[in-house]
Amino acid sequence: MPDVKKSSVRVRFAPSPTGYLHIGNVRTALFNWLFARKSEADFILRIEDTDSLRSREDYVESIVEDLSRFGLDWDEGPDVGGSSGPYRQSQRIGLYAKHLEALLKKGSAYECFCLPEELDAMRKEQAEQGKTIRYSGKCLHLSDEEKRKLRSEGRQPSYRFRVENRQVVVRDLIRGDVTFDTSTIGDFIIMKSDGWPSFHFAVAVDDGEMKITHVIRGEDHLTNTPKHIMILESLGFDPPRYAHLPMIMGQDHQPLSKRHGHVSIRDYLDEGYLPEALMNYLALLGWSSGDNQEIFSSRELIKRFELASVNKSAAVFDNKKLDWISMQHMKEIPDVKLTQMVIPYLKAEEGLCSRKHINEEMFDYLKKMINVLRPYLSKLKDINEYADIFLCQQVRLSEEAGEILRTGNAKKISEIILENLGDQAFDEKEFHSILNKVKRETGLKGKDLFMPIRAVLTGRLSGPELVEVFPLLDKNVIRKRLESALKI
Repeated sequence: MPDVKKSSVRVRFAPSPTGYLHIGNVRTALFNWLFARKSEADFILRIEDTDSLRSREDYVESIVEDLSRFGLDWDEGPDVGGSSGPYRQSQRIGLYAKHLEALLKKGSAYECFCLPEELDAMRKEQAEQGKTIRYSGKCLHLSDEEKRKLRSEGRQPSYRFRVENRQVVVRDLIRGDVTFDTSTIGDFIIMKSDGWPSFHFAVAVDDGEMKITHVIRGEDHLTNTPKHIMILESLGFDPPRYAHLPMIMGQDHQPLSKRHGHVSIRDYLDEGYLPEALMNYLALLGWSSGDNQEIFSSRELIKRFELASVNKSAAVFDNKKLDWISMQHMKEIPDVKLTQMVIPYLKAEEGLCSRKHINEEMFDYLKKMINVLRPYLSKLKDINEYADIFLCQQVRLSEEAGEILRTGNAKKISEIILENLGDQAFDEKEFHSILNKVKRETGLKGKDLFMPIRAVLTGRLSGPELVEVFPLLDKNVIRKRLESALKI
């Protein structure tokens, strides 16, 4: 991270530690990071942990860990410090109390003693009368005597921001000017009766105190923005510029959820998706470079990224597109490095052999195996789809391959190959020699020839080319697979 910034621009990513980072959260973090690095600005990580019931320390740790694994860094935050700390809202309670006092003195905030059931009745009555549902202002003009009486009854007040009727214009860098009529908003709570700030108050105070110049967040926050602008202006802060990103939807155009597959970045990283591929793909969810380029390094993304090129419409998450992009990045990794990355994902499963110790000879063999399988890997965990072909005496047999092995062709082909296997190590020349002999003796060609061989040697009807598989298999292993096929 550079020590000296050429820009006074400051952006922040402010997740709540109530769960693992959602794909949508990470896309927001990425766009903030790209904007900051492009602008030579400060990127700040701030933890919004005022939800004491749902916030957990292990989620704070996972946020820091997963963002780092994803490839992001930050200039200020809970783990690196900075001049605007502390960077956890739970450690900034005194600051919120100070700003609340300032609003009370100005008359911009007031005590509210309404009980939850009273507020529910108020909202119900407004709904029945077809009115806009908003706080009625019931406690705005309470006298000191009335407040003392309510306190004597054991009521602890919350505090509301006093909303003046006006037009608030959000000058959005993606959507243009969006105007809100505050008469529909009503006075809203900024400090709860337990002394904890509301989301709106904490966000506005922190953005002001941390001198945030640009707030880049999801469009679901757009309706919150006029509240934040009013608080900031009342406290004497200049509101930041806002940019509200499009939502991410599943392919059914419903908000992304578990029914669409994984939703946390941790799930994708744990399966072995490359961080640079995930970054590449998430950048394309709502942003376009303006040409047909789809594969980007992080350096290229920083160079090309512009908020003006972010779309207004929702982005659709497509796992197949992610897999394709990940495959393109996988192709660029050197053999040795990819082998080192894949080894931790090789695991013992039914029919798949694990290797506890990997010596130089074994590593060299794995490198050859992985090079053959490279075009089939969209994530590192995919190695387990094919590794049994090269590492086990017997292969996992798919249902389709089993049907092929029950045909007369498979039996005849297996017998011919067994008869012609020499004792020397396999090479491509011997593979073609045996293949030609099978062709001559059976008259088979095309799928009728290759599918039985593939089924016998690999246990599936698709995958790496046989000419690449044959030379990597020990002849004793080939014999055992052919003999097993004959028994079927």
